[in-house]
Amino acid sequence: MEWLADNIGTIVVGGILLVVIIRIAVKVAGDLRHGKCTCGGECDGCCGCDAGRILPKSDKTEKNS
Repeated sequence: MEWLADNIGTIVVGGILLVVIIRIAVKVAGDLRHGKCTCGGECDGCCGCDAGRILPKSDKTEKNS
């Protein structure tokens, strides 16, 4: 019990970090499952977000519709 009392701050912060990391992983996995791209600017593994290409306004509206 003394060990728990001595380390409660570390345990709480570790628990909060664990929850944040799990939520991020679930969000990214859900986005990928629904076809959303998590673009890091690396176009080699691109899923088609056109981040590296400047499109004219008319092309953007046609692509999104």
